Amino acid sequence: MDIGNAFHQHVIEHYQLAPRVVMEGVSRGGLFVYNWAVQNLDRVACIYCDTPVCDIRSWPAKGSGLGSDAAWNQCSKEYGLTDEQSAMFKGTRSIMRPGIAAAKVPILHIVSENDHVVPPSENTYRLREAHKTSAMTCK
Repeated sequence: MDIGNAFHQHVIEHYQLAPRVVMEGVSRGGLFVYNWAVQNLDRVACIYCDTPVCDIRSWPAKGSGLGSDAAWNQCSKEYGLTDEQSAMFKGTRSIMRPGIAAAKVPILHIVSENDHVVPPSENTYRLREAHKTSAMTCK
């Protein structure tokens, strides 16, 4: 997140780009997009993601999808988590909070119904459900 913040500041200062950005993420890039957006709601114009990971418990951990042992080992070390602790981990679940929807940040996701790596039921659809009762209408 610190690198993302520094990059944002750099392009605003040196290239005079708009201070509100369009976030785009594919697969595990969804984790960065949403975690950065939650921390920088006033800097996000909209979000586009293609099959985004929205919860590390789905990927790289093994939810109903394939997961990745190597990526999970790296991720769990980074967050200081054991497999048991990951079930209660709230870090990436913060993107499910209504902050993005309450800020009326438009979101578009493209997903495959039969994705076995990043199952929409554990990612995009959970995000949609979390936002249904907020200030934004999701379809």
